[in-house]
Amino acid sequence: MKKLIIMRHGDNVGHLTKAGISSIFNVAGKIGGADVKIDAILHSPTDRTTETAHVVAESIMHHGGACPEILVDSSLHHGIPDLSKLKDKWDTVCLVSHMPNIDSMTWSYPLLGRLSVEEGDANLLTFDAGNWKNVSRSAPTDKLFLRADNDSFQKKLMTSL
Repeated sequence: MKKLIIMRHGDNVGHLTKAGISSIFNVAGKIGGADVKIDAILHSPTDRTTETAHVVAESIMHHGGACPEILVDSSLHHGIPDLSKLKDKWDTVCLVSHMPNIDSMTWSYPLLGRLSVEEGDANLLTFDAGNWKNVSRSAPTDKLFLRADNDSFQKKLMTSL
């Protein structure tokens, strides 16, 4: 089983604001609270996504998790990376990007369905697949939308989308 987290950077004015840092820290804590271990965080090369990736990693470590690999992926600056090229040793990957690029993900991979794109939002997608190549050709079996301003997960099953 593979999990893909698609997250938009936090509130910013070029760099993350205090509110942006807080919202990302809270969302990452919710991901960890759902017993999801993030193996790698890929982010676009902008300041706000770099900072978001590092806040996610800090939150994971604060909540007792291991620090994930943090990598810059320039393809996230213009869309979505080729999912089939992700390392199969990673079971859960977090992609941190911008609204237009998250929107383009739904065009590149229409099986993903609708994604939430507000600042600080995260989409946790679960795939019944053993490798990332199969993920790139399949629809998620479950989808969670995570918001920092809500104490509970906003769960949406694929059948309701």
